[in-house]
Amino acid sequence: MKYDVSKKLTKGAARVLDAHSKAMFELLASIPFEDITVGKICELSGYPRATFYNYFDDKYDLLDFCMQAISKYVNIDDYSGLPIGAMIEIYLGRLYDILAENERAVVGIFAHNMRDGYFIASTKNHLIAEIRKMLLRSGLPKSCPVPREIMAEHYANIILLVCGKRYDNGNRLARYEALAYVKYLIEGPAGGGRF
Repeated sequence: MKYDVSKKLTKGAARVLDAHSKAMFELLASIPFEDITVGKICELSGYPRATFYNYFDDKYDLLDFCMQAISKYVNIDDYSGLPIGAMIEIYLGRLYDILAENERAVVGIFAHNMRDGYFIASTKNHLIAEIRKMLLRSGLPKSCPVPREIMAEHYANIILLVCGKRYDNGNRLARYEALAYVKYLIEGPAGGGRF
């Protein structure tokens, strides 16, 4: 990303970033990521291409920014040091809240973006990175026999699977059901599905 978002944003920069993010999500809800162009993003955002390129290298860069913005909203930093199960429960709960608040767009995103397409793969990779951070903050014993990378991918796959099921076949999986599924999938029958 060309713009340093670690610094305090000006009102103008915040408007530009917000307009482009909203345009990206609106387009994702109506067409596959692969069909999205910078021209379509600019047309929908109301900003010229030159402005887009002042902030982003390309549509992939904008998508990364959108994922980072969601991560800031979900923010788990306040819960570092909690057991990994508790952190995943908080993370999934906040993620589920975002999905519920943006239900219509999310349904469109899942309908238009194939599970093996770039958007879903990018989302999964972002989720793995977030869970890796959780694992590092959770105080997971260094003597754990399973490498953190494998555990991060495993937890990310569980979260994506459960979140994806919220939108499969018109069934709406309630938040409490999703949390129960994740608990069970992580702990298994021996753990009673408890973190």
